Amino acid sequence: MKDLMEQFLYVVATCPGLTDREITDRLLGRQARVQAVNHAAHLLEKKGKIRRHRRRDGLVGNFFEGESTIRPGAIPPSLREPGGPALNMTEEEVKRRIRKWLEDSGWVVRVIEGKPRDGGVEARRGDDRWIIEAKGSGSRNPVKNTYFLTVLGETLQKMDDPGARYSIALPDTAKFRKLWEKLPELAKSRMGITALFVGENGTVELAG
Repeated sequence: MKDLMEQFLYVVATCPGLTDREITDRLLGRQARVQAVNHAAHLLEKKGKIRRHRRRDGLVGNFFEGESTIRPGAIPPSLREPGGPALNMTEEEVKRRIRKWLEDSGWVVRVIEGKPRDGGVEARRGDDRWIIEAKGSGSRNPVKNTYFLTVLGETLQKMDDPGARYSIALPDTAKFRKLWEKLPELAKSRMGITALFVGENGTVELAG
């Protein structure tokens, strides 16, 4: 609960006025129940850390009580990668860095928005075609696990071109690295999928 309360405060610092449901979506995923975040919100309100009141749309939003000293966009210690940099990268940021990396190597890139079946990154260079599905950092390890499995599934749904290359793109964190390493080599080989790990400074590393 302590970690969740800390993460709650960092989200409110970045986006004041979010509802419990909206904060749950960011921290725990869209499928998670709102009860844990709601409980954290009430505890923080009792401690005088936040105030809760209705927004113009009638929903209850969460706001800091007083002036926040937390830098917007900062990463709470409970979300930082042990022994490595703190990455808080959205899916859009991952795609943007992938696009630049590809274009620097002569690829013509198209970022497609839409449903999983339609979205992603498509790159062409001569006769070569590369399809890349991306996900952002996620908030907690269960969310990262879900993101990893989801991006694999979305990639498999698009594998209809035997001549194309297929990859997943993820922020370069210890958790995502570990998930990729735990995936059996036989599975990687049969799926024909590689991984692109995107660093905060724009570096991209290809892992087979």
